Amino acid sequence: PSADVLDRYRRFVEYTKAPPRALDTIAVRGVYTVQWDSLVLVELGHMLAKSFRLAPVCENGRLVGIFTETALCQFAVRAGGLSLNNSTTFAELR
Repeated sequence: PSADVLDRYRRFVEYTKAPPRALDTIAVRGVYTVQWDSLVLVELGHMLAKSFRLAPVCENGRLVGIFTETALCQFAVRAGGLSLNNSTTFAELR
């Protein structure tokens, strides 16, 4: 085989051994996220205003969880009720 064919074969083998990850190939900017220290009622207000049903929870720029309406309901059931005030953070709902 020619050098060109060998080069294409090598690149193909490298690609199949270590294909790019989805997050490396998709440029996503401006995604709505919350942090553990974000205020729940403030963020719920943003979510309702924009009709968001979920919010990625990030820590140090990495996805560490997903906050959903269902997650809030599940927390309320497990806790035997739910009391949110203006200082309640997502960390308190973990």
